[in-house]
Amino acid sequence: MKKKIVYIFLLLLVSCNNPRNNSLKEIEDRNLTLLEYDYCSKKNHLHEFDSVTFVPLETNERSLISSITKILYKNETYYIFDKVQAMIFLFDDNGSYITKIHNIGSGPGEYADISDFDIDADLNIYISSIVGRKIIKYKYPDYKLFTEYKTNATVMEIAVDEKTGKIWGTNIFQTEDGICLGFYSNEKFVPVIASRGIADNANTPFKAQSFYKSGNHLFFNPRYSPYIYMIDNDEVSKYMKIISDDFVDNSDLELEKDFKKERGVREQYSTNECLISGVNSFYQCKGHFLAEIWRNHGAPLLLEYEAKEKEGYLFCPLLDPQIKAFTKIAAVSSDFYISYINAQSFLNNYEETVTRKYNLVDDSNPVLMNIYVK
Repeated sequence: MKKKIVYIFLLLLVSCNNPRNNSLKEIEDRNLTLLEYDYCSKKNHLHEFDSVTFVPLETNERSLISSITKILYKNETYYIFDKVQAMIFLFDDNGSYITKIHNIGSGPGEYADISDFDIDADLNIYISSIVGRKIIKYKYPDYKLFTEYKTNATVMEIAVDEKTGKIWGTNIFQTEDGICLGFYSNEKFVPVIASRGIADNANTPFKAQSFYKSGNHLFFNPRYSPYIYMIDNDEVSKYMKIISDDFVDNSDLELEKDFKKERGVREQYSTNECLISGVNSFYQCKGHFLAEIWRNHGAPLLLEYEAKEKEGYLFCPLLDPQIKAFTKIAAVSSDFYISYINAQSFLNNYEETVTRKYNLVDDSNPVLMNIYVK
């Protein structure tokens, strides 16, 4: 099997989570790319972003955002998921408010909660409801018409394959053992990757995201797995593998009772401050890759890979003079990565010459940052 070593962006953040993915060997390695984390992280070459543009999100009585849980960008539109309020906000390229989905209730087309959302190739919006045990598809352009997909499962995260329209889910509570990765069919989820006991990312205060979209590419990484999968035309394949001496050993995942007692993998992760447990983001943009690596402890760092150079090197956004209040990479377009900061941080960290044209106050909506890479 031919393996090509590439070095990609890595961003280090602190996290803790719940392991359950014991059936990963069912999917074969095909042309697997190796992500040599240890080699890249030792290189010391600072590289700056090409440019950063700011997009303050319009603040009015209809568009007040409590917190940003997830961002998607498509058709020159920002889709902002506010899990606290169970709303999906839509803003245009300039940050102007367009509309929102807010259908709390118990009737048809309504929900009590939103656990996740996604968009298909036709700009229809899908939301998953844990309480309602259903997925609702709101149809573009006005999102008034809807289709409900009933299921006997609770689903923490969903993603729609834009090439086929198939709905995928992860952290699925459908059976006693749960499902790590499966697709929706006939009111249930068909398992592709099984999960032992409790689902991989559930019941944690800072749950890692598992699905990541870059254009029509859909990537997936379960916690405590070194593999990054690609879902393409209903096929699941191993796309990349993280190689590191610090990766958590998941060769013998312990039972749930042992996990709760901090044995096995949980004990490794809680006692080793450098231990890596998987990725929390994986994006592709213009020949570059970006992945956010989950560790027990660690400051945000970035390792960059450019396809033409075949070499990764240190890239620290906190040291880039254009980014004075970095949070995380939350989404990607065809040309730039998307991050965000709250309005107060924006006003406090940037010069008045930058901030004054936006007429912001401390409690304004967040400011998006479009980050272009050289």
